[in-house]
Amino acid sequence: MQCARCRGLMVVDRFTDLLDETGQITFGGWRCLACGEIVDPVIVSNRISKVPLPTTKPRHARLLQWVSPSPNN
Repeated sequence: MQCARCRGLMVVDRFTDLLDETGQITFGGWRCLACGEIVDPVIVSNRISKVPLPTTKPRHARLLQWVSPSPNN
């Protein structure tokens, strides 16, 4: 598997979560050997269900629009 962040090699790994409220202490997932990105079933489901934010112009484009004179003037 290839890492989505850096295209590095992902390997299967076991992780321990001592603060998990479900009682499950260890879980499986993927870890990138290059950048350390971790992907597990919870991360995947959160990324899938995440609602995209409304797109707006970048701040610098809004500032330029505010500072630049209108072509109608």
